[in-house]
Amino acid sequence: MRAFFLFIFLSLIASISLQAQDTLPYRTQGRPHSVIRSDKEDGTITSFNGHSTRYHVPDKFIRKKNTGIGLTVAGIGVLATGIALYATAPKQTRYNQYGQAGQYTTVAGVIGVLMIPASLGLTIPGAVLWGKYARKIHRGQTR
Repeated sequence: MRAFFLFIFLSLIASISLQAQDTLPYRTQGRPHSVIRSDKEDGTITSFNGHSTRYHVPDKFIRKKNTGIGLTVAGIGVLATGIALYATAPKQTRYNQYGQAGQYTTVAGVIGVLMIPASLGLTIPGAVLWGKYARKIHRGQTR
């Protein structure tokens, strides 16, 4: 049960850090909410996602790729937690009326087994988003 609460805590920390990435990394003088700045050395304009605007990469693509990375990492974390819960869950031995033994998994093992398919619901869409928008970003940079 402690591992489950640890997983919930780590998931909340990860989601807070993903939300922090949506904030502006710098502020310009006179315009505190500006998302575009000009580098004085070479005159290129850089948007807040760090890519030069000459690359034709919308900020939406960067955010969706980062969302895909977050979902994939969270799905792998849920998978690892589910496997660990199932592997470390104690087994109970019960005897029936004929003296035959049967082993049963405890609640922690059941939760671990349920977390394994749930991780696929995070990992697969995350990997699809990650790959799709990484390819779109790459196409935009090579134009």
